[in-house]
Amino acid sequence: MHPTKISPDKQPDGRSSFEKSNEIMSKGYLESSNYFEWTHLKYDGSPIMVEAMLTPVSINNEDMIHVIWRDLTDINKQKSALADSEQRYKSIFDDSADATLILEAGRFTNCNDAAVQMFGFDNKEQLLSTKTIELSPVSQPDGIESIVKARECIATTYNKGTHRFEWMYQRKDAQTFPVEVVMTAIIQGGRKIIHFVMRDITEFKSQQRELRNLAHYDVLTGLPNRVLFADRFALAIAHSRRTETQLAVCFLDLDNFKPVNDGYGHGIGDELLKQVAARISATIRDEDTVSRQGGDEFALLLGELKSYQQCENLINRVLYTLSEPFIIGDNTHLIGASCGITLYPSDDNDIDILLRHADHAMYDAKISGKNRFAFFDANTELLSQEHTHFLAQVSQAIDDIEFVLFYQPKINMKTGEMFGAEALIRWQKPEEGLLSPVDFLPKIESSQVMVDLGNWVINAALTQLEQWCKEGKRWVVSINIDAYHFMQESFFEDLKQALERHSDVPSELFEIEILETIAFDDMAKVSKLIYRCQTLGVSFALDDFGTGYSSLTYLKRLPVQWLKIDRTFVRDILDDEEDFAIVEGIISLAKAFKRDVIAEGVESTEHGTALMALGCYNAQGFGIAKPMPAESVTEWDSSYQPDKIWTHHAKLGLIGNEL
Repeated sequence: MHPTKISPDKQPDGRSSFEKSNEIMSKGYLESSNYFEWTHLKYDGSPIMVEAMLTPVSINNEDMIHVIWRDLTDINKQKSALADSEQRYKSIFDDSADATLILEAGRFTNCNDAAVQMFGFDNKEQLLSTKTIELSPVSQPDGIESIVKARECIATTYNKGTHRFEWMYQRKDAQTFPVEVVMTAIIQGGRKIIHFVMRDITEFKSQQRELRNLAHYDVLTGLPNRVLFADRFALAIAHSRRTETQLAVCFLDLDNFKPVNDGYGHGIGDELLKQVAARISATIRDEDTVSRQGGDEFALLLGELKSYQQCENLINRVLYTLSEPFIIGDNTHLIGASCGITLYPSDDNDIDILLRHADHAMYDAKISGKNRFAFFDANTELLSQEHTHFLAQVSQAIDDIEFVLFYQPKINMKTGEMFGAEALIRWQKPEEGLLSPVDFLPKIESSQVMVDLGNWVINAALTQLEQWCKEGKRWVVSINIDAYHFMQESFFEDLKQALERHSDVPSELFEIEILETIAFDDMAKVSKLIYRCQTLGVSFALDDFGTGYSSLTYLKRLPVQWLKIDRTFVRDILDDEEDFAIVEGIISLAKAFKRDVIAEGVESTEHGTALMALGCYNAQGFGIAKPMPAESVTEWDSSYQPDKIWTHHAKLGLIGNEL
């Protein structure tokens, strides 16, 4: 049978199968063997590509041609797939938005347009002709020479296969910029290649710096906030121990600031606070620290003190400079300050207690006539009969059921629906009437009475929640828990038992609000305790967020579900650009860390509208409802009419994404 009988009329090159086969056989007789590719037809008529080896042989003086065929179907499929893969890789390489380069034998041998643009060159040829070391500054930010560190990174890449790190590169004009780099080692046919993917993170680093400043510095004055103050305190304590010198913790409150702030407006008040911060900073020594604690309150750390007299001289200088007139615009303002001081190591406590002691001494200074200082006497204060008597009064009031919970509704401004309420304690004192928390809670801090009162609040809130559940209400009730109470070893079991006593209450309707300062001493312990409590079904909120000691570390490591924007920022967002920026930043942080957010202190329609425009729908405040007795909440909910302007904005879609 002639080969053409099992071949198509033409071969893939267009030539006749008959003519081409005759040519190949003729050639085969002249040569010892001949390799070629050929298209045959299967029995069913479908084509099949083969590789043929044709060899002339003579058997019994009869010339023949011996042919060996190999089916190339699978091999051709593999070649086609490889070609497709190479084309896809080339498309991904060329079209990637990230800068992509190939390093071989110490030089970049290929790159995409994104790399050319990132390094500021005109074309690929310019970039690829530049030595790799010329694309980096002499040394990296950690001080290590770029060439040394580059060798380490390459060695790590070959060792691990891939390596991700940050690197400082420089553009054609020598401008340096930070880059996130992913290097992947490829060893192919003896060739060692490194595939680079780079991303310019200049903007990301800038945002990181801004967030770090927000987390450690007061936005208004630029002074350290409570987080940084606590860090400085730890260093100052260590230094005091090494040098055997005293450390003064001072709490300073401005005198007559409120009349200026109220009479001339918050803008003038803010400018006054800035000038106060500048005067204090210029008066204290370089090694000392001044921090804004909030409002018109400041804290100072004065180290290496060898006597009371030295401390008095420093504080007198501060008080003197603050008593001098402040000129803002066309007006002159006279304020002054009162300062409380406690000295370490005679008062050997943590930062929270030392600040509280200094705060107590500051009130003594104010009572004595203002514009002066007073030292805290740790020995007599802790044992004062007045304090002991007050603790006994509160303890008895718990037994006599003199405490009540008021509830402030929380609503979704978009839907106008109430979804929860914050429980706020009040003392119905027989001889004095209804007392707010500020009248008694500060006086029982860090005591067993605070723990007892906190447990009473938990049970009272659950009792009310149980009643609302029976009425078909699915409101989330939140309570405030003091740091001292929360950190007690018994807290988890006490909470568990309270939930068991009210087993008809879905635990997911119960929320605990805490402050960031709760984690100052032991972040890991606090996080673990929150997780344990969450296994019971309760949720957590970070209260008064943004008041000067909020930290990215807290957001990352504290597993809370809610952030509460402090009322002091919400109050002024309509006319204070800095407060507006802070609120906007907190809402962005909540979104980035996948937290829910609620604003407290919403006092007007305009405040709510501004918050909705920033993407925060959840709110509470006097503009919605004041705290009220439990029996009034259901009636309020039934009669509450959603703000028409909020509803209008929601319907028009004039607001951002909901948080």
